[in-house]
Amino acid sequence: WVAYVEPKVNYSILGGTQLTAKYLRQIGQSQRSDGIIEMFWPGDEREGVLKLVNIKDFVLLWISTIWEYYRYTGNVEIVRELFPNVAKAMGWFEKRVGSQGLLDNITPWVFGDWAPLDRRDRNTILNALFYNTLRETAQMATVVGDKAARRRYEKLAGRVKAGINECLWDERRGVYVDSDAGGVPSGRVS
Repeated sequence: WVAYVEPKVNYSILGGTQLTAKYLRQIGQSQRSDGIIEMFWPGDEREGVLKLVNIKDFVLLWISTIWEYYRYTGNVEIVRELFPNVAKAMGWFEKRVGSQGLLDNITPWVFGDWAPLDRRDRNTILNALFYNTLRETAQMATVVGDKAARRRYEKLAGRVKAGINECLWDERRGVYVDSDAGGVPSGRVS
């Protein structure tokens, strides 16, 4: 979360963009063969706990930071440079969309916030982030001229949105619940 918020603070206070560009590129260099980016990078840890623990929402926030960087700077080159990494990362998530259009059972860690969220199974925080990132990635695809990718991301965003509204909305209370675990909506609302 900090890496998503800090660039905006930097833009407004310092007006600088070089540090954010460096961060975006370095995180892209950490990408594993499965598409996930490392939780900490650069670093010396290669086989231990950093390989086992990874916060999936950080991947989505890194992608959103690329889009925000483009919106702030107009720098098309960084979008072109990092779009293959973005597509590879999104591929990891796309493979984990279940029949209801939602990311399901993402392990080992969905962060979301330090608040006591119910993060089990199909959780709202990760799926909402995924929906937003799909929309931003579709826009990036437009910037780089990949119409097929744009259509694919837009279509999947529609499925995720429908899944969120179908599985995670509690009509009686008028709120989105934290999760849907095994077909049972969570009683928790954060």
